[in-house]
Amino acid sequence: MGLFPTSPPRIIAQHLQLDLSIRNYRTPAALSTQKYADLRNEHTFPPFAALPEELDPDLSYYEMSGFREFKHSRHWCFLAEISKVEWLARLRLVVRDKQGALVPVAFYTDDKGEEFKYRARKGSTVMILYPDQHFFLGGTTGIRLEKESFCKIVTAPLNELMALSDRVGRYSTWQAGGRTCHGCDEKKVVDLQKCAGCGMFWYCDKTCQTTGWQSKGHKRDCKLIRENGLRAMFLTDRDRFEHFIDFLLPEPVTASESTAAAVEKLSALSIGTESGGSRAAEQTAVIVKTPYKIQPIASKGKGMVASTWIPRGTRILSEPPLFRVPRDNPDISAVDDIVVSKVSQLSAEQQRVFFDLTNIHGTEHSTAMGIARTNVLPLGSDSRSGGLFPIASRINHSCRHNAQNTWNDNIGRLTIHALRDIKWGEEITICYLPTVGSYRERQNRLRATFKFTCTCELCSLPCVYSRWESDMRLRKLQKLDAQIPGLLWGDRVEEKTALGLVRSMLDLFREEGIQDASIARAYNDAYQLALTCEDECRAKVFAQRAWEARCVAEGADSPTAVKMKKAVDQREHVKVPELDEDAFEKWLWMEGES
Repeated sequence: MGLFPTSPPRIIAQHLQLDLSIRNYRTPAALSTQKYADLRNEHTFPPFAALPEELDPDLSYYEMSGFREFKHSRHWCFLAEISKVEWLARLRLVVRDKQGALVPVAFYTDDKGEEFKYRARKGSTVMILYPDQHFFLGGTTGIRLEKESFCKIVTAPLNELMALSDRVGRYSTWQAGGRTCHGCDEKKVVDLQKCAGCGMFWYCDKTCQTTGWQSKGHKRDCKLIRENGLRAMFLTDRDRFEHFIDFLLPEPVTASESTAAAVEKLSALSIGTESGGSRAAEQTAVIVKTPYKIQPIASKGKGMVASTWIPRGTRILSEPPLFRVPRDNPDISAVDDIVVSKVSQLSAEQQRVFFDLTNIHGTEHSTAMGIARTNVLPLGSDSRSGGLFPIASRINHSCRHNAQNTWNDNIGRLTIHALRDIKWGEEITICYLPTVGSYRERQNRLRATFKFTCTCELCSLPCVYSRWESDMRLRKLQKLDAQIPGLLWGDRVEEKTALGLVRSMLDLFREEGIQDASIARAYNDAYQLALTCEDECRAKVFAQRAWEARCVAEGADSPTAVKMKKAVDQREHVKVPELDEDAFEKWLWMEGES
């Protein structure tokens, strides 16, 4: 069984998002001798090559907190200058770090980087807290950003920030019993006045301040510090890890404040929007052998539950079949004999695991055959054989499932992929039905085939009207799905009309909360439509989106993902319009075109 976690292990002690505006910032007396952060320090601000690898906890960044458990031991921040900005499904940057290395940064935030799209400009500097080296599906190594609060874009090139850091070190820090005036470069113990704008540079008097402002570049520095909220970046103690910090960064807390008072003060400043429940789930994320555990589920028997936070697209499970059996043999007695023979060849431990699985068929067949009929999964949508997967068999059904099961013929394993972020302690579910119909259709099919009544989130909608709305959306999806092949393979293809149907499907998927391979199939339909109409520009975009959706639901090594990646690569030379997101989507779906 393979393990493919895609996010670094973390235990979050305290995670607060706080106000950093200069007008609310006050410097406690206890901080008068604080050493300011040096942006050239590669321990605190490491280049990409020094970042920890995502799946290999580096003990210079993490510390052990228990058996196979790690937690952050300090803060770190990656700085790089933006060299290239791309928007195709999500924001992607190519940045140049302090050592000159080009690094891809992909935004997997909730809004896919929308918040940063208009600040991300070539020549600006990106700051990312707690990054790891992430291995992307395409084989490249870069940074995958999942929390927007861990990123800040500063409207200045990297070399300008480095020079500012040098000046902060010289003129802001208390050194050898005094401070140095930024205007006249004389060191004094008392009688220096702080710049009222940035609060970081000091002057003997108004004359020195005028010199610093006009002749030594403080007009630019002060504006840069204030407008980009850099003061707390320089003040934060990064070698002491008590809780995660965000952009906006917390103001320092004096040593005289009690821990309870400090937390109360920080909490009062919080402007975060995450629920306490989701943060509590993050607080217990640890390194484990697998990202799940099998445990009893109320009224369901055993089930699979996330034992850590699982990001969208993670391969949760990769399992080979315990054995295979034919699915197209109408002679049940013959299949029964095959199953009994297969089970007899298993080891004692394998037999123990097998006979612990559910049998919904009672004494209708042999016990082995009953278990096999209950749990065997097809090895592909049109496969003539099925496989018995002891671990995957524990995954329960939901009509609004959060994971996708796929037989991957390239690796000879059944894979389970997270369709969305799955919280710690949340049950991992798949859909037992080939298509999701109306409430009545689903219940009838599940009772007839699997002998249970579904009480999932979708089937337990709070009122009849909500269920009716859901059923209407699902029926519309069925009709649209039936229409598209006729348009695709008809004598005359009207591209705009056909793309409108695909877009309607995608809108309904979003409204209904469907996040599985149906999305990839819809984008593939759009890709085929564009090909039929010899529209290479749109074909490139739809192929890219279909490939990305396949990677999420099945993995980049699945046969369908590999095939779609070839389609993407074949159109690498094709240029698409450079438009803002709204204009791009209107162009893509031919809005406003006659």
